[in-house]
Amino acid sequence: MIRAMGFADSLDRPAGWHDGAAYDRLVTLAERLSRTVAIARGLTAASRVVDLTGLEDGVGLLCAQALDLDPTASRRLVPALLELRAQIDGLSIMMAAHGAALGIGPGRRPPAERRGAH
Repeated sequence: MIRAMGFADSLDRPAGWHDGAAYDRLVTLAERLSRTVAIARGLTAASRVVDLTGLEDGVGLLCAQALDLDPTASRRLVPALLELRAQIDGLSIMMAAHGAALGIGPGRRPPAERRGAH
């Protein structure tokens, strides 16, 4: 499956090999995920319900594909990954604070949704 996505098996790579296109794709994906987090923060600030399924899937893809990079490219990707993690951590804190203010928590819906109103 990895080969079908355009990534060579790491065993086939010569020492020092770097696929710049793969690295660039992952940086672009990290940037898209960062924008998704920013949108989620805005929705959370407006007390809107946010579905993070797409974000979770995107982060999973980013991490899985990062494993296919050579060690040098992987190290170059670390700052972008750490920044994305910090943004997601900030969103998590924000969502927890807004949920507490609304009287909801993990696995609970906002009061209007519990009553069936939309």
